[in-house]
Amino acid sequence: MTEKELISASDAVLTAAAQKGDKAAQSVLLDRYESLVKVIARSFSVAGIDKDDVAQTARIALLNAIMTYDPEKGAEFKTYATVCIKNRALDTVKSARRTLDNELSRDGTESEPEDDKDATVFPSPEEIYLQKEAETALYDALRTLLGQRDFDILMLYIAGMSYKEISEKIGITAKKVDNTLYSAKKKVSSLIKTLKG
Repeated sequence: MTEKELISASDAVLTAAAQKGDKAAQSVLLDRYESLVKVIARSFSVAGIDKDDVAQTARIALLNAIMTYDPEKGAEFKTYATVCIKNRALDTVKSARRTLDNELSRDGTESEPEDDKDATVFPSPEEIYLQKEAETALYDALRTLLGQRDFDILMLYIAGMSYKEISEKIGITAKKVDNTLYSAKKKVSSLIKTLKG
């Protein structure tokens, strides 16, 4: 593809090319979603946690989303990428918070070895794989429970779109979006109660 074709190509075309090793397609997607990375990183930045670390982790999550996106799953790439980036940013903040809390709780105590103060807990590749499998199973279960259209609406809402934006994208009224989300939340809540019971 020429540079002009790459820039105007859809996300689906670019992700397919990137997954086949096209670095130019990958680069276009990374540039296209850099502002999303920054917005999410800013929203997850908290006191004591380096904003640049969160942003870098978000970029890695975006790259992972590019390489693992499957249009057959039903969600658009932007929705999928947003969920991946938010999940990774949240994990990073939680991990950093645990580290900060551990360091603060160790201040003034001499029972802990000195070199443990800098230890950061990162998930193993096996844990990451199991988490991805669990996420896929959850999304599949939600799609089955809600139906494809309602699932798409829920994913767009989770991705941060307003009722108005969703209604314009899907082609239904904002009231219908509201009703759909209300119904979806009830179904999900009922499912969670059943699983807990």
